[in-house]
Amino acid sequence: MSTDYGRGFQRVKHLAGLKLGSTDVSLAMKLGTLTTVVVVLALFFGCDRSKPPTIVSLDAEPDSIHQGGVVQLSCAAEDPDGGSVTVSWSAGLGTVDPSVGDSVEYQAPGFDAFDTVVVEVTDDEGEVADSSLVITVAEGLCGGRPEVLAVTDTRSVVCDSQRVFFRQANSIRWVSVSGTDSGVVVEFPSPAILGTQLAGYGPELYCFVDNGIEDDDTVPLDRLVRVSKDHGTVDTLLVLQRHDTPLGLAGSEAGVLVSWWQGFDTQGDSLRLHLTFLPTGGDTEELVVVGTDETERLRFTSLQFLDPEVCYLVTSTDRSSGIRAYDLSTRQERTVLDVDGRAGLLVAAGDRLFWTEPEPGRIGMVALDGSDPGYVVPEGGRAEGVDLLTAMFDRGEHLVFWSVPDDLRGVNVETGAQADDIERGVGTILALTSNDDFVFYVRSDFGFSRMYGVFIR
Repeated sequence: MSTDYGRGFQRVKHLAGLKLGSTDVSLAMKLGTLTTVVVVLALFFGCDRSKPPTIVSLDAEPDSIHQGGVVQLSCAAEDPDGGSVTVSWSAGLGTVDPSVGDSVEYQAPGFDAFDTVVVEVTDDEGEVADSSLVITVAEGLCGGRPEVLAVTDTRSVVCDSQRVFFRQANSIRWVSVSGTDSGVVVEFPSPAILGTQLAGYGPELYCFVDNGIEDDDTVPLDRLVRVSKDHGTVDTLLVLQRHDTPLGLAGSEAGVLVSWWQGFDTQGDSLRLHLTFLPTGGDTEELVVVGTDETERLRFTSLQFLDPEVCYLVTSTDRSSGIRAYDLSTRQERTVLDVDGRAGLLVAAGDRLFWTEPEPGRIGMVALDGSDPGYVVPEGGRAEGVDLLTAMFDRGEHLVFWSVPDDLRGVNVETGAQADDIERGVGTILALTSNDDFVFYVRSDFGFSRMYGVFIR
C-alpha cells in the first residue's frame, strides 16, 4: 500500500512541478492518501456540470385561429454551456409541421378546441427544458371581439400595420390599432371641408380639401393634397374648380391616381371624365380623358393600385361594367374582365381582384391576368345589398369582408370559413378597411357612431 501512496505522490509532484529531496519522501508517503483525495475533490468540484437549456421566448402568432387555420410557432432557446439545442414540437389535437425546428407551423383541427402545444428543447448532453402554450380554435375567422377605438362618424378610413387614419371635421386624425394611443395628423383652418375619400400609402395620405388652405381664396376650389403621416406637412397636387367633381382616389408608392368630372357650363351639359396620375416627384399625367357623349354612359370607379406600375379600375355603363388595368410605365390599357350588369366597388388582395354587384347581391373574384373568374358570394355567404368591401391576403389565404344592411360579414375564400362571430345587427356600417391582422369599421346606430377594430388573424 505504501508503494501506491508513493506512486500517487509522484503523480502529484509531477503535476505540481515540485522537486523534493529523499528526506521528504517518508512524510509525502504518509500524506499520499490525503493528497490524492484533495486532488480528486479539486478536480471534481472544479469542473462545471452540464446545465439544462433555457427557453428564451415562445410565441404563437396568432394564438387564436379559425378551424383548419394555420398559426406560426417560434421558440428561441440557448444552451448555457455553449452547445447547440434541438427544438421539438407536439400538439394534442392539431398538427405541427415540421415537428423539429425553431420556427414551425401549427394547423388547427376542424372543430372548436383549446389545443395545448408542447415544446421541448434538448442540448448536446441530453438535458431537456420544456414549456407549452394554448391555442384557441373557433369556428369562423375572428380571433377577437370588436373593440371601440374612437368616437367618429367618418365615412373614410385607411390603415397601415400600426395606425388607423380617418377624417374628422376639418382634420385628419389617427388611432393605434390597439386603441391605446391617438393623435392628430393635421388640422386645416376653418372653414375647410374635407372630401369624403381618404387614401393612403406608405408615409403619406391623400384627400381633397375644399378651401381653407389659403386666406385669400375668392373662388371655391377643391385641392387634392398630400399629407405626411408623421410630420403633418401638406403639399397641393391638383386644384379643381367647384363645378369639377372628384370621384375616386388610390395611392401607391408611385404616387396617386384620381378620377374626376370636369364641367364647362353651369347646367353641367358639357363634361369630361378625367383619369389623372400624379407620380411621386414627377409631373401630372392624364391617362384617359373622355368627352361629353361618352361620359353619358361611362364612369370610372373603384381605383386600385396593386404595385407601383399597374392600376386597376371599374368602368361602368348603365348596362354593363368592365375591370380594366393600366400599366403606368407603358401607358397601355388592357381588359381584365367584362362583367354582366353593374359592378360596384373593387378591391385587391394578394393576386386577386374582388368586386361587388349590389343589385344581385354578389361578390366576384378574378386573378390579375383575368383568369379564373368566379363568385365568392353567394357560394361563400350572402351579400344582398352589399355596400362596402375590403379584403386581405395572409398566409396563402384570401379573406373578404363586406357590409350589408345591419350586418358585417366575411369569408375565407380558400377554406370557406365564415366570419359569423362578428357581432350581428350592427346598424349601418359607414366605413370599412383592413390590414393583415385587423378589420376596422365605423358603425352608426341609436344616434351614436364609433370606430371598431376586430382582430382576425
